[in-house]
Amino acid sequence: MALNWMDQWWKIVIDSVVTRLQQCISNRFDVADNEPQAAALAKIIDFKLWPIVEEEDFGNEELALLVDYHRIMLQNCGNPDMVEVEWAGIKSSVYNHFKPVHTTTWDQVNNRFREDGPNLLFLVDLLLTIPSHSVECERGFSQMKRIKTGWRNRLFCSTLTSLLRILLESPRESEFDPLPAIHYWNSSARRARRAFQLRYGSRQLTSGDTESDDEGLSNDESEG
Repeated sequence: MALNWMDQWWKIVIDSVVTRLQQCISNRFDVADNEPQAAALAKIIDFKLWPIVEEEDFGNEELALLVDYHRIMLQNCGNPDMVEVEWAGIKSSVYNHFKPVHTTTWDQVNNRFREDGPNLLFLVDLLLTIPSHSVECERGFSQMKRIKTGWRNRLFCSTLTSLLRILLESPRESEFDPLPAIHYWNSSARRARRAFQLRYGSRQLTSGDTESDDEGLSNDESEG
């Protein structure tokens, strides 16, 4: 049975929507093909993806790709040619000192091998600042809506940025140490005072004020 024009129109619309949806899903999840840097980042950064037993060539290709991609920034802060050399030594040290390797964190590696691989750890620090998904962005928008409500729509951008940074990047209350902030607050320079402005204090009566007060008292006594 031949389709009428309405059915044909709906079929065209549905086919176009399905095709577009498939393209979006493919672009979103085909990370290895479309975004090789993201796949390399995950393999290097996530210790859960490391092999249980040390492999000599593990991560070498991915690290070379990341070094080439971030070479300009690495040149400004270190020597990118030393990253792969430091990677071989630190990778072996991680397997020797941390077992099982899947429970290791980069904080532990940084504290123990900071002097052995400064260029590699700088690259790792750079990679850790790159969000691997959009959850952080969605969380940031959610917090921004909570801060900048209809009653506070005139907040300055700098104030909004500071409040968002506190909510998104500050440690938990149980882990927060307020002493550095208190010391900084106490040691910071105070706002300059006005040299020719007298401080507020008890008001000094002039001779005119005294006479007017005496006259007021005498009038009250006479009326009484």
